[in-house]
Amino acid sequence: MMFAKLLARDIRLGFVRLLPYYIGAVLLGAVLGFGAVALSKVAIGDAAAFTLGDIVAETFDHPVPIDWWRVMQGRPVSLSFEWVLPFALFFACTLDYPRQDTFGVGAKSIALSGSRWSWWLAKSAWCVASSLLFWALFFFGIAFVAFMAGSNMTLEVTVEGLNVIRSDGSSILAADQELGAGANVGLFIISIVGVTCCLQLVQFSISMLVERIPAYAVVMSYLLLSCMFQHVLLLGNYLITGRHKGLFLEGVPLNVGLSECLVVAWLAVAIGGIFFSRQLLSGGGRNE
Repeated sequence: MMFAKLLARDIRLGFVRLLPYYIGAVLLGAVLGFGAVALSKVAIGDAAAFTLGDIVAETFDHPVPIDWWRVMQGRPVSLSFEWVLPFALFFACTLDYPRQDTFGVGAKSIALSGSRWSWWLAKSAWCVASSLLFWALFFFGIAFVAFMAGSNMTLEVTVEGLNVIRSDGSSILAADQELGAGANVGLFIISIVGVTCCLQLVQFSISMLVERIPAYAVVMSYLLLSCMFQHVLLLGNYLITGRHKGLFLEGVPLNVGLSECLVVAWLAVAIGGIFFSRQLLSGGGRNE
């Protein structure tokens, strides 16, 4: 019961604080979706020939993993700025409210609740709920642009759309392979939500135990480094279209990624909760 009351309080107070980020999510989704529509028109032709799935796939496109042999030959390491933007905004979204509330005006509510763990779990659940709303609005922005462009509003991805994706040679699909026009981005979207919610909880735990900026730096650094190398245990790969098994045969499998996310998220909440329950809060501040 106390958990539900605390979560309702966070939803009431926290979502208002996130309104600028949610507006930014819709606008950014629309801008990136517009860019993907433009690319699709160049690559595929008529708007009716490509789908919402194609646009989502191109929005989360990313250059190939690092090939050390090519790097030694002078090829630069590539990073897609458009791919980074949604995640940079996403992880900034819930960075301020939990800590400012807990060590500020909300400190008295912790004492009144009588349970540090209920408070911690409510804040963790709020982070997940906030994350779900962010992605719902972001994909709404993409879908709105796709609809206005006259695209086929299905999550299926065409073979032509997949061939636009910058993936390594072993992953690019041929028209007669198992995953062709029937492939869709549904599982890929689940990967985005699952992985980012997991990392959001890691960031939340670090920010509450250390500080906000270090927490943001840790998560974003991990994300950028993990996308440089293709491996099933590096969560950044599950956020890249060209490395996802739901679209490409040699991609990373969703079941492994979600299993890893569950373990990491559980550890983040459990370890963070243990340390938080032992902190001394006084006067809106924190004493270790």
